[in-house]
Amino acid sequence: MTYPPLAAAGLAEAAFFFAALILLAGMILLAIGLVVTWRKRSRIGVILSIAACIGLGWLLQPWEAFGTHEGTDIDSPQYDPDAEYWVTRWRVLSGLWIGLTLGTIITGGRVIAPHGKPTGEQAGAGNEDHHGGF
Repeated sequence: MTYPPLAAAGLAEAAFFFAALILLAGMILLAIGLVVTWRKRSRIGVILSIAACIGLGWLLQPWEAFGTHEGTDIDSPQYDPDAEYWVTRWRVLSGLWIGLTLGTIITGGRVIAPHGKPTGEQAGAGNEDHHGGF
């Protein structure tokens, strides 16, 4: 019996793998951008992060993972364990994408919207004593 030197997956499994890889790489880059945007309080960073989330979602449509899929019902004669394996992973990545998108929107709201009381310099009070009242 001979074995091929490299195992090859079918086209469907390869497509699922590369879609998951693209989504994961995009989410890692978005998470890094989100942290930088939060630390710098950058409005441009927020706009770019939201656009990237929308673009990544538009490209890969991760919300489709939560629908029904052919071959994942164990009682079906078309049951495919590979399809169940990849749909489960795609659902996890889609849940992470939803969380990252919500985090981006919340960060955008915190960065763009004014929050807190203005300080003396922002309000134009002209208070030169910056020692905290001591």
